Amino acid sequence: MRYTFRLERVLTIRNRQREQATLRHAEARKRLEEAEQRLDLLTHVLEATMHELDRAKHANRLNKETLHYHTLHCAGVKDDIKKTEYEVAEANVAAERTAAELLEAHRAAEVLEKLREKDFDAWKEQEAKKEMKQMDEVAVTRHRMKEENHGP
Repeated sequence: MRYTFRLERVLTIRNRQREQATLRHAEARKRLEEAEQRLDLLTHVLEATMHELDRAKHANRLNKETLHYHTLHCAGVKDDIKKTEYEVAEANVAAERTAAELLEAHRAAEVLEKLREKDFDAWKEQEAKKEMKQMDEVAVTRHRMKEENHGP
């Protein structure tokens, strides 16, 4: 007789949920990494702009127009940094949420997998007992037939 797990459909659904949770978490991690990279890039742009302003100051090339350009550029980059910091924070929260969802989906599927293993072990034991009973019945039948054929 073939083994069938009575909750196989549920396990299949749980495994799909785990796969979907894995994909959602991977996407959330990717968005977080991209936001962190943008933040790093903007930070480097701001540092480079400030360094350029210092060079202009030391080279006596600093005039009103240059100072105005750098001030506007720095303000824009700082605004972008604030927006990106917010994006990083949101992406981090999303990644943490999807990590928790993934953990829960993994645990739910794992519980059913362990239940299936226990159920399979119990089925094997039951099958072994049935087989042993059948073998005992065959042995008893053979013994009776020998006694009937040979008589007392």
